[in-house]
Amino acid sequence: MLVGGSTFARNRVAYLLGAVVLFCLPVAGWYVAALWEWVEWPSGSTHLGLVFGIIAAAIIAFEMLLWPRKWFRGYRLGRTRSWMYWHVWLGILSLPLAIGHSGFHLGGTLTSAVMVLFLLVILSGLWGLSLQQFLPRMLLDEFPIETIQMEIPRIMAHHLVEAERFIVAATGAGDPIRSFFREEVAPYLLDGRASGSPLYSAARVETVFHDRAIRQPEAGPLLQKLKAFCEIRRQYDRQVRIHRWLHNWLCVHVPLSVALCVLLFVHIVTALKYW
Repeated sequence: MLVGGSTFARNRVAYLLGAVVLFCLPVAGWYVAALWEWVEWPSGSTHLGLVFGIIAAAIIAFEMLLWPRKWFRGYRLGRTRSWMYWHVWLGILSLPLAIGHSGFHLGGTLTSAVMVLFLLVILSGLWGLSLQQFLPRMLLDEFPIETIQMEIPRIMAHHLVEAERFIVAATGAGDPIRSFFREEVAPYLLDGRASGSPLYSAARVETVFHDRAIRQPEAGPLLQKLKAFCEIRRQYDRQVRIHRWLHNWLCVHVPLSVALCVLLFVHIVTALKYW
């Protein structure tokens, strides 16, 4: 495991946050000591502050290597798990280094933008890592019918045909159940939440099918069958939503990381120019 060794997701997230605090404790102590004038106030122009900045910049450069590394998966460049391990822990280590380099001040416009972007990258990375401690286990435990997301439309089309055959065999042409299936159930089975059907809500399903069962008590077994098909569709919809949570954080983390690298390069060039 990348984060802790516990089998419980909450413990791993607590371990992760505890590590962040532990890594930042020396810098916090330095801040208190500088505040009381026991030690020199840090800044990027001091020798130690400069060393911190160089190490933090080197770590950020290494972090970005994870992106091009994916283009060369056929080469033996180390295990993905090892890369991710160092990506996580060096990324956390860069936080106190960057804070020490900044001297606990945002500074001018450029340095402020670099620091804000850096903190957003760290926060988005921690958020994504935390999600990965919970959601995969949820998918494993709560979705016995989990499948590849691209296969869901094909699978549900198959279920729709199966349900339609079942309805045709069990009802007549004028049966209200057949109209209910065609107008409400079939669109939901085919398109899920995108259909706008109220059957997307589990509570609404109970109400709709309960009302139908009251009006047509003899159709109880048939309605239970349709309800089961709706439950399959709802599970797939929830699976898709969880997958989006699991991966869409990268749509924030990656662009912020690229922007950080660009501004960091400008910051380094500007700092060297006026050194």
